[in-house]
Amino acid sequence: MDPGSSPLHYINDLNRTAWNASILHAANTGLEVMALPPREVFLEVTAHCNIKCPMCPVTTGLDRNRGTMAYELFEKVLEDVAGRVPQMSLFLAGEPLLHKRIFDMIAAASSRGIFTRIHTNVLLLNEEKIQQIFRSGLDELSFSFDGPTKERYDRVRVGGDYDKCIGLIRRVMEVKRERRASKPFTRIQIIYFNGEDPVEQEREMRAIFAENLPDELKVVPAHSWAGEYQEFVRYRENVGQADKLSICHMPWDRMAITWDGNVVGCCNDFLAKYHNGNVREQSVLDVWNSPAYQRLRRAVHAKDYQSLEMCRGCDVPWAGDRPLPMWKRQAARVLYGGLKTWRAIRGTLVPSPHESDAVRPTISK
Repeated sequence: MDPGSSPLHYINDLNRTAWNASILHAANTGLEVMALPPREVFLEVTAHCNIKCPMCPVTTGLDRNRGTMAYELFEKVLEDVAGRVPQMSLFLAGEPLLHKRIFDMIAAASSRGIFTRIHTNVLLLNEEKIQQIFRSGLDELSFSFDGPTKERYDRVRVGGDYDKCIGLIRRVMEVKRERRASKPFTRIQIIYFNGEDPVEQEREMRAIFAENLPDELKVVPAHSWAGEYQEFVRYRENVGQADKLSICHMPWDRMAITWDGNVVGCCNDFLAKYHNGNVREQSVLDVWNSPAYQRLRRAVHAKDYQSLEMCRGCDVPWAGDRPLPMWKRQAARVLYGGLKTWRAIRGTLVPSPHESDAVRPTISK
């Protein structure tokens, strides 16, 4: 049977549609307290990196403390979210393969039914780690390549190794073919800058990896990292036009946790300018509806980005999303209600902020 026509495929598609519609409904109606958990949790397993990309805050301005997440804290987060949060991305700032127990983390989350993914610059892989990718149960593996030429790679990936990177990506694809593995889903990503041709970059990538193509090649524009790099602002033509200012969905969609447990504003808030709480002292789901998160949702729904330091110069709100027609708003409301009811039946909704659950364990500092 074609995997694309299997019952599981349709169930996954329906689930994805319900989540996307629910986030849309929550953002557009301005829900401040979420009954649904975050769709995705970003977990910064380390804030360190092995290369120095000039367009990344880790290289140019990460003035907060850097460190590596304790496995005990990871286990606490996993216990908080298992059965509720569908997806965990084990990266934020930093290179996830630097964590000595990254594959233990992936395996533990996968065993609890969580979709896992990492985004890596590849260079720390070796044959044993490549085999661990497949043994761990990883669902999605994204390679940050930023070629396609050696000259460009060396300029963007300072301290990297162009030939080694290509060789390792090819080897991962070879092993996937040898194992006849259906996962992880693989993606090669390149960032393009103003004046560059994304179509030509994709064509060159396809030529390089012709015999070892990943599941997806993705060429994406550089972005401003929550306003830190104004030269990379997207949607520049929209900036300043009130009718182009959109509601950013991130406060209703995903949570980003730094290596030391701080829950920051969003997955672009590398500099941790906004704090929603810390999962060492609180459960992940308690932080999700903390007063700080509610204030963030209130400001974003009102499009009051000027009141939020991390949002002030960000390009995401200027995407110029068009207002939804009535039928789409109604459909989103129905799907939100359906997903909420299904999760209520399963007992996987988020406890209300006023509910006094059993005392939750904290992690000693």
